Amino acid sequence: MNQPQMAFAPAPALTAEVLYARVNHEHVGQRLVEDCLSNTRVLATETSERSALLYFAMTVLGQHPKGTSAVTDFTALFTELGLTQCADTVRSGKYQAEDLAFFWSSTCDFSRLFEASNLAPAETYSTCEQQRPLSDTLMSDEWDDNEFYVFDTLKDSLPPKSWHLYQVENATIVYDTTEFVVLDSSGRPVPDLCSQFYQHVFFTPLFGEQLDRLLLDEGDSFSQDDVLASALMIQDLIPAPNYCHWLLDQLPRTWQLDASQRLIMHTLAPFMKNMLEQMGISADRVVETNRSSIIRVERLSIESSMARHFHHPCQEMNSRLVQYVKDSLQAETTDVPADRQRRNVYISRNRTDRRRISNESALLACLEPFDFDVVYPEELSLAEQIGIFRNAAVIVTPHGASLANIIFCDQTTIVEIFNQNYGTPTFRLMSQLMGFDYQHIIGKNPLLSTSEQQRIGRAQLQKEDIEVDIAKLNECLAKIFHSADEGSTTPASA
Repeated sequence: MNQPQMAFAPAPALTAEVLYARVNHEHVGQRLVEDCLSNTRVLATETSERSALLYFAMTVLGQHPKGTSAVTDFTALFTELGLTQCADTVRSGKYQAEDLAFFWSSTCDFSRLFEASNLAPAETYSTCEQQRPLSDTLMSDEWDDNEFYVFDTLKDSLPPKSWHLYQVENATIVYDTTEFVVLDSSGRPVPDLCSQFYQHVFFTPLFGEQLDRLLLDEGDSFSQDDVLASALMIQDLIPAPNYCHWLLDQLPRTWQLDASQRLIMHTLAPFMKNMLEQMGISADRVVETNRSSIIRVERLSIESSMARHFHHPCQEMNSRLVQYVKDSLQAETTDVPADRQRRNVYISRNRTDRRRISNESALLACLEPFDFDVVYPEELSLAEQIGIFRNAAVIVTPHGASLANIIFCDQTTIVEIFNQNYGTPTFRLMSQLMGFDYQHIIGKNPLLSTSEQQRIGRAQLQKEDIEVDIAKLNECLAKIFHSADEGSTTPASA
């Protein structure tokens, strides 16, 4: 059977009321599963619309615990019918029973809400003009990459990547928990601007309560006081305050902020507000979205690629964005003379509650011959952090958000330490694109299997302390510095 064309909206004749009537809810347990499987198979001959077909799967799966045979049955059916997107949705479990209750009880035609907008971007930008080669890591000749790099899957070059700026007239933003929808003037979502699982928002109590205000024919129920004249929206996959994502992903987007615009963002931490103030963006210009909110904007500016994946141009060293951040924040530091003393720095996390070095005393003994200063970034001001990174010759550090400050570095050598059960290649990529020598060292913690990692969870693995492989660290330092017998503390590449 040929795979039908995918679309968001059921045909007008297949409203929620009609679909609901086709399910015999007197059936329970496996009988309901079988009834809905049968209805789905019949419905697949009547329509190619994905949302109508998924309706029956959701009706069952909203009443059965995830991981039961109903998930397997519907996954197998959609696979058989060639509906791979439906199969993936069911298998991944990106649905919640409480969200579906609104869908089931509604008699509204959702076609206007699920039909995607055809709004085109106003401008397109690129991380760079051409493919850029990535240099080898510092110890690539000594250590086997295949054995050593457990999670680091970067290729030897990085192609240009594009992102877009949209200007949305009479936009509506519906925000619920961590998901949000940006609707155009006709009430249709602009997928490139919405969060990854934005359809979740359409089934929330918030959306149900406000549906009549969001539909075009009832739009005038908003008072003018509820509408912003002009705003720039900045969102991210990581809505919670995080220094790295703030400095590299969110703050750079303020380069688009016009003097007449408000700034729409998720709840801001004090350090984020302080940095905005330093850049001349006062707190009264910021509109903070809370757990559930609806915002109307007459003229909305928003860039793509922010809340659907981890492609962030500043992390891939788009020169304009990086320079914008440096120019905006470095003015807060004191001027450093050209003949300034370069420092070797160890960034410790042992005064935090996560990702500490469990054998830090052995690490410090290893660093002692090379005159390293120990730094605790959480105890420093922004200006002090920028100054330290700008003056650093060599940085040794466990993986952490403070490494985002490497955008202020100047020909620095980076040694990053990981727990082998958790890590990201962000700072390796940035180091290589900036022309720095880079190496990461995997800790000696036992490597967990995939099932063990899933059982513990990524959030907990991020907190796990790290036992440094001192032998590996010694090898790396020997290559960075001249022989200890010569008494030098200058990096070999300097």
